Amino acid sequence: MAQAFSKASLGEGGRFAACVRRTMAFYEKKGRSMTVDRAKAICAAIGRRTYGAKRMAQMAAAGKRG
Repeated sequence: MAQAFSKASLGEGGRFAACVRRTMAFYEKKGRSMTVDRAKAICAAIGRRTYGAKRMAQMAAAGKRG
């Protein structure tokens, strides 16, 4: 089977962007409005819980560098 649905590498921002899209779609489906900033905050909280604050900060810095 092809790797068509493989996840993006950590630190590139692809997983974060996908989380933001999924969060916004989830709230739209429920009939609630969601801003991009609020969706980013939710995904950042999930990331900090999953990877820890230190690792999340490292990934955010790597994403800003490009």
